[in-house]
Amino acid sequence: MKKRIGYGTFQIREVNVLKECIKQAVLSGYDFIDTAHVYRNEEEIGKAIKELEKEGFNHRIVIQTKVWPQFYENVKDAILLSCQKLQVKKLDMCLLHRRHFNLNMDISAWEQLIQCKKEGLVDEIGVSNYDRDALDIIYQRTKVYPTSNQIELSVNNYRADRVAYNNSKNIEVQAWSPLGDIVDNQKNHLLIEMSKKYGTDVAGILIAFIGTLGHSIVVKTSSVQRVISNINSFQIKLEDKDIEELKKLNTFKIKFSEGFVYDLEE
Repeated sequence: MKKRIGYGTFQIREVNVLKECIKQAVLSGYDFIDTAHVYRNEEEIGKAIKELEKEGFNHRIVIQTKVWPQFYENVKDAILLSCQKLQVKKLDMCLLHRRHFNLNMDISAWEQLIQCKKEGLVDEIGVSNYDRDALDIIYQRTKVYPTSNQIELSVNNYRADRVAYNNSKNIEVQAWSPLGDIVDNQKNHLLIEMSKKYGTDVAGILIAFIGTLGHSIVVKTSSVQRVISNINSFQIKLEDKDIEELKKLNTFKIKFSEGFVYDLEE
């Protein structure tokens, strides 16, 4: 399975920043732009892309967005709303963002997402933050596995069991928050020394860790220069012994709850 890199846009809402970073991401070889309804920037991304088109930028821009659990009752309407904000006729990639507290809602939402793909509203469908049990159940009900599962994955929170399961079902693992606990990581002696060895920085080693293991990645930045350095870091291949040392940093420290526990828009 080919590993992919997505330009993450979480917490970035300035049209000019998005425009420049999206442009550089596409030119640098990123595979897709990642957003979500709950990021509240789909409209700004749509405006940024339209401005690029008006300026003569005619490169293909692949967009991945996500449906928040509060909309699992009517996934099609959620997709149509995202299309409207992004100013596109259909979505390239769409994920169910998080587990609902009611598993029946997850099953229903997945069935609806499959139907939306059949209707041509979305080309590729997947999930985000779904565990093994939920994936098993939605497959039992629909006989369709997600193309991808976007999960928190970094040196600080590396769930080898989840990676192995997704790999066994040919589900692409997309790593979100790949820099992990970046504040502490910037001070970590092992990461500092390793960055010197590979001619990069600590963030570069953290990104290279994901890339070397063959996983896809979503990494955000509001800096055009970081857009470039991040994809360059993704191509770095770490030695096996260094990968094993980095795995020792794993404490399973998570950043956000994986379930639908509140509405981020409230």
